[in-house]
This record gives sequence, structure tokens and C-alpha cells, in this order.
Amino acid sequence: MTSFTNGKEYTLNGNPYIGPYNIVDGTTTAYTGTSYVFGISKPLTPIKDKEERIDVGIYSELNQYYYTKERWEPTSYYPILTDEDKNNGYVFRYFTQRANSNTNRIVEISEKEFKVSKLYKFAKIKWYIDGETQELIDLNRDEVIEGCKCIPNMSKILRNYLELKIN
Repeated sequence: MTSFTNGKEYTLNGNPYIGPYNIVDGTTTAYTGTSYVFGISKPLTPIKDKEERIDVGIYSELNQYYYTKERWEPTSYYPILTDEDKNNGYVFRYFTQRANSNTNRIVEISEKEFKVSKLYKFAKIKWYIDGETQELIDLNRDEVIEGCKCIPNMSKILRNYLELKIN
């Protein structure tokens, strides 16, 4: 018997499974694909309780962009200092990382891309560019520590606290 699930009935490797599935005659186990193929079809785990179904519904809603052509991926950006930034002595920097793992790549993005996807974590920090060397190191280190509250491994990509220093 072949059917299709919208992600609310079965999981595969702990994630909602969306797609065709089949149940081999004489069994109750569902497998991926339109028909069972030894070594290729994977067993699906049924979603049993209401709370788990709600979680899957939320996951599916958040992940819905994945199944459209308008899938958002962050565009890497490096700040170009304006005269206003130089006069202010700081610039705002924006970072993002996929929310499903702290080991995913961290990307610096433009302000325009800040908080455009529910599947990503975002951090905005004030990056000081003018002042005494030790003062800049201290201020920017503190900003990175704050940013790590949103994106825990941000300190691994922001190690030069004097980056963008203007004098």
C-alpha cells in the first residue's frame, strides 16, 4: 500500500518525514518510497502522541521555506565604513547561523538580511572602530561575549578585536 505523508504522521532520523511511504503487506512498518526496495527504503517512526504532533507541526511550519523555490540562504557581507560610522566611532555588525546546531557555519550579513528567517539565529553587535587600542580590545571583546548569547561560537570567528580600526 502506497501513501503520502505531510510530515505529521512519521519521522525519519528524528525529523518529520514528508513524502511517499509504503507499508509492506503483512506488516505494520512504514518505509520511505512508493514501494519497498531492500537496502534503499528506510523504516519510518510513527508519531504517537499529540504533543509530538504539535512539535512536528511547528517544525514543518518553520521548515516550509525549504520546499519552495524561494529558499533563503545568508549572503556573506563585510562592512564598508561610511563617514557616519567613522564619526560615530562604531559600526553595527550582523551575524547569523542556522538554528538547528551550534556547529553550523556563522556568516556575517548585511543589516538588510537581519532576522529574515525563523530557521536562523541572529546577533547584532556594536563594533568599536575608533579609540585607544586596549579600549577597543576591551569594548569589542565585551560585544562579542554579548553576541555569543545568541550565537554561542561567534567568538571563534571574531578574534581580531582591532578589525576595522580607523586610526
